[in-house]
Amino acid sequence: MLQKMNSNGVTPDGSPIQILDRSDADGPLIEAPSLVRTSQGVYVLFFSSNCYAGPFYDISYATATNVRGPYTKAQAPNAPLLVTGSPYGQLYSPGGADVSPDGTKLVFHADLGTNANTRQMYTANIKINGHVVTI
Repeated sequence: MLQKMNSNGVTPDGSPIQILDRSDADGPLIEAPSLVRTSQGVYVLFFSSNCYAGPFYDISYATATNVRGPYTKAQAPNAPLLVTGSPYGQLYSPGGADVSPDGTKLVFHADLGTNANTRQMYTANIKINGHVVTI
C-alpha cells in the first residue's frame, strides 16, 4: 500500500492505494517494502515474500515509472534478488531489506546456517540499470 501523508508526516492525506499484488509465488505474504527513485526516473520497490523462518523467504523487487504504479515484479532470471542458497550459498532466509537513498547499497537480515534462529545483518552493493537490479 502507498499512503500520501500531510506535511506533518503523521496524518494520512486521502486513501491508500495498493501498488503490489501478492501472487502464489509470494507465499502467504509480502512485507518489508523499501522504495527508491533512481536518477533515471525509475521507482524500484524492494520487498520480501514468504515467511522469514523458512527457506523460501526472499528479497525481490518491482519497478514503475510513476510512484503510484503500476509496478511490475521482476521475473527470473532477475528475481528473486536474494533467496536461500543463491547467490550466496551460506545465507539462509535472506529478507527484510532496506535500500540506501542513492540506490547503491542494500542492508538485510539472514541467517548464516540452516535455520532462522539467529538473524544477522548484512550489506550488499547493488546496481540498478533501468528496470534491472543486480547484486
